[in-house]
Amino acid sequence: MAARGRRKRRHTAPRYGPAGASYLPPLIDNTRDQLDTSTTLGTNQITYGDLWVRLVTHMHEHLGQSIAYARSNEIGPPWSR
Repeated sequence: MAARGRRKRRHTAPRYGPAGASYLPPLIDNTRDQLDTSTTLGTNQITYGDLWVRLVTHMHEHLGQSIAYARSNEIGPPWSR
């Protein structure tokens, strides 16, 4: 039986990952030589390098959340098969 008494069901979460992942590489390539360039994010002045760090951290948080969601629904990550 699945976690917390729920029945197992096929994973039905939307699959935005591949589309979102293909959007980022060109943006990163276009700013690779400009990491010290300043920009505004909200009301804060930051560099493109700072933005890269925020982006990677944010993506890592999404990965962790998706792993936790899968485990709570007794779905193993692809690398454990």
